[in-house]
Amino acid sequence: MIIKNTLKHQLFNFENLTFFQKLIAKDINPGVNGLDYILPEMLGVLVGTVIYVISSHSTAVYRNKMIWRNSLAGVELGIGTLFYLFSVKQNGVTNAFIYSQLCSVISTFGNIWFLHEEKSKRQMTYIIIGLIFIVGGSILTGFAK
Repeated sequence: MIIKNTLKHQLFNFENLTFFQKLIAKDINPGVNGLDYILPEMLGVLVGTVIYVISSHSTAVYRNKMIWRNSLAGVELGIGTLFYLFSVKQNGVTNAFIYSQLCSVISTFGNIWFLHEEKSKRQMTYIIIGLIFIVGGSILTGFAK
């Protein structure tokens, strides 16, 4: 029963999210670009989440301080997505993707330093190997285009 209800809510959320995007679809309005989808997508997620919380009778969630603090991560993700779309418009899809992937290298080392995370030698080895793969893949993608 729980799986069935969760699936029902996920489908409702997906339909709600895509409904707002379908309002400005390219076949209806050919002059639409990627930036035009940000606001309808945001509204779809917001409305879908509010309806889900109200229908599941979990409105106490909105009184939890941690929920509001964690919502800042969602706002930051939205800002990052917006700037990614600006980059796609100016630099092209390939270059924008490469830049977004290389930002993870900077943020990984920045967070280890800034947050004073303790990493074992083995963890740092895996982190460095993973980051080498990211940089290598970015270089190969740059040559391939």
